[in-house]
Amino acid sequence: DAVEHRGGDVTSDTRIAYTEQPYVLNGGIAIHGSSDTAATLSIDPGVVLKLNTTDGITVGWPTGEKGRIVADGTAMLPITFTTNLSPVRGAWRGFEFYTASPASSLKYCTIEWAGNGNQRSIDLNRAAAAFENCTIRKGLGGAISVHDPGAIATLTDCALDNFTTYGV
Repeated sequence: DAVEHRGGDVTSDTRIAYTEQPYVLNGGIAIHGSSDTAATLSIDPGVVLKLNTTDGITVGWPTGEKGRIVADGTAMLPITFTTNLSPVRGAWRGFEFYTASPASSLKYCTIEWAGNGNQRSIDLNRAAAAFENCTIRKGLGGAISVHDPGAIATLTDCALDNFTTYGV
């Protein structure tokens, strides 16, 4: 059993609530408001998101629209981002961040089997994101790429495990 969602644009504050079944996304998610106001996707502790697509999760937009993800799990109820397809490196795109303010937050998250688009599980482009107690593993290429002016990645007590090239 699963809760199916088509994916798509998140243009206003939205919450993904915990259920005992995983969420299966049949398309990627793009989180973006306007150039003045961010749209925030909040994910409850314990949520499992399985991508049934090779798409990924885009936070903010390259044209300046602001977006933010707050995926703050707990030690007892971590949040998981994974594939619903065959578990292979690069099964889904991963995360692309384009917004420096407000910063995104991921705590007690597992991100696995990502990296098909740019061979990185997480790509920070002029963006800021804080990762705490996260496990990023089994991706294609590298774990995290931080580039462009203003890009900031803060990692606290995170594990980057089993990549084909680099960690950060």
